[in-house]
Amino acid sequence: MSIKSKDNIDSLDFYAKIEPLLGFYEAYDELYKKYLNLIESLKFENGDLALDFGCGNGKFSLLLSSKFKVLGLDISPKMAEICSLKGIKTLVCPIDKLDMEFDLITAVSDVLNYMTQNELFKFFSSASNKLKPGGYLIFDLNTQFGFDSVASGSLYIKDKNNDLIIDSNYENKSLNTEFIYFEEQDNLYKKSKFEITQYYHSYKFIKDNCPLELVKTMKIELFSDSLADKEIYIFQKQT
Repeated sequence: MSIKSKDNIDSLDFYAKIEPLLGFYEAYDELYKKYLNLIESLKFENGDLALDFGCGNGKFSLLLSSKFKVLGLDISPKMAEICSLKGIKTLVCPIDKLDMEFDLITAVSDVLNYMTQNELFKFFSSASNKLKPGGYLIFDLNTQFGFDSVASGSLYIKDKNNDLIIDSNYENKSLNTEFIYFEEQDNLYKKSKFEITQYYHSYKFIKDNCPLELVKTMKIELFSDSLADKEIYIFQKQT
């Protein structure tokens, strides 16, 4: 996962700080609805175990908890803290360190796009090992159109007396995004700067490298009115 800071701050925790400024909540709510509808169409029992990988602020974990016993997992201590405040048991550790199996594993909101191909290959192996026979892995990835035509570009956001500048560039199948945040403190401005990289993963790569059986895919238009910018994948572990 490629996230780096040019200041001595934890970039993931800093992202948790600026996330409310990005204004994606309405779109994410639509994405969550699509996930829940897909999950409802599958055969789960009340009280089944679900792992929300990369749970972030825990909003989707909370929605899952109406049917599942949910464990949230995130590498950001700040995000894990926010999730746990919603009443979700949350851990900060690698997935392969867990000592339990799940009926469902989710990775929502392009979490897996932050992984390189090698990291994603390892994740698929770990997720497969942590699923019960018959269990499902459901995740979404950005399409190439989503990266090249939707995510690329610059954005300026004014937050009271603070300023956020975002500059994204897609090339060579990766999206490099730089965040610059000017925060007013005692009539002075503190500048924080960090970068993240997301990677495009093709349908062929996903299908060829996930050891589970591909059940269904669904392309969706979340931030676009013309072409799909995301694709949801459903894989199942065979009994």
